[in-house]
Amino acid sequence: MSIEYQITSSLRLVYVEMRKALSLEELISHLEELAADENYVPPMKKIVDFTNLKDGPMPRFTAGDFAALETYYKDRLRGEHCVFVTPSDFRFGMGRLFSGYMVNANLKVSVVRTLEAALALLEINEEEFRACQRVTNHA
Repeated sequence: MSIEYQITSSLRLVYVEMRKALSLEELISHLEELAADENYVPPMKKIVDFTNLKDGPMPRFTAGDFAALETYYKDRLRGEHCVFVTPSDFRFGMGRLFSGYMVNANLKVSVVRTLEAALALLEINEEEFRACQRVTNHA
């Protein structure tokens, strides 16, 4: 599976690890699964980690398509602060573009270069995060 996530209730955190570019259908499936997860109790903090994303063909959808999906789920995902982690200049720029689409949604989106920067931005203790980290595979 290309999307793995873990919800750590004690930190009010969703950690998502992206490993490959996704189709729009895969993104829809992920958002539906997350919105239906009983452990997701908004408002949550979310880290979407693109650090291990494999290069490959770009999916055929726009940042606006994904922003429309997030807007669709904004009631369930209300108040979320989502931080994208990417060392790639290209993905950093795409993340910034995406954050612009989210202005009217009830979500805050930030983009940083390192996991440590994401944890600091979300005010999460790094040692606590590492102690809780256990990524769960979702099929």
